[in-house]
Amino acid sequence: MTIIAAYKQGNAVSIVSDFRASFPNGNRSDSILKYFQVDDRMGFFMAGSVPVWSEAAQIIHSVANDITVDNVVSTDGPLYIALRTLMETTPAPWNSPVPKIMGIGVYWTPTQTVYFELQGKVGSGIMLLPLEDGMTVLGSGQVIPGITDLLTRAVQKTSNGIRATTLQMQLKPCELLSNPL
Repeated sequence: MTIIAAYKQGNAVSIVSDFRASFPNGNRSDSILKYFQVDDRMGFFMAGSVPVWSEAAQIIHSVANDITVDNVVSTDGPLYIALRTLMETTPAPWNSPVPKIMGIGVYWTPTQTVYFELQGKVGSGIMLLPLEDGMTVLGSGQVIPGITDLLTRAVQKTSNGIRATTLQMQLKPCELLSNPL
C-alpha cells in the first residue's frame, strides 16, 4: 500500500511518501523511496504501476527540456500532451485491473516552485492539476477511511507546536485510526 500526501498552505508544502515496495511473490521491502528525479528542475513522488511509471519516466525525460513553469500543468504543455498520449495509447489489459499512476510533481526554478498532482489510467488519459491548499492524498492508501482528515490533524498539531513522535508515525494505518495523534 502506498500513500503520498502533500499538505499545502500558501507557498509552503510538506510532502510525505512511504518507503515500502510490495512484490508479486509477496515479499516487501522498506528500502525503496518512490521518488523519480527528472533533472535539476523536476521530480515526482510516485504511486501506482511500476511498469507504467517506467514508461512515463522515459516520456518525461524526452520532453523535459521543453517544460517550463508556465506550461508544466497546462493541457497544451509538453508534459500533459506526452503523458496523455502514453496513457491513451497504451492498451488496457483485459484480464486484470487497469494500471494507474499517481504522483505529486515538483517543478522549480530559482524564483518559483510549482507543486502539482498527477493521476493517470491506462487506456483513459491523464490529469495534471496544481496542488490546492489543504491535504492531498494519493496512492492505494487513499482508500483508508478518514486518512485525509487524520493526516490533516497531524500536520496541524505539528504546526501548532505539538510534534508527532517517530513511534506514532510508524504505526500501522489501522492503529493510527484508532489512536489519532
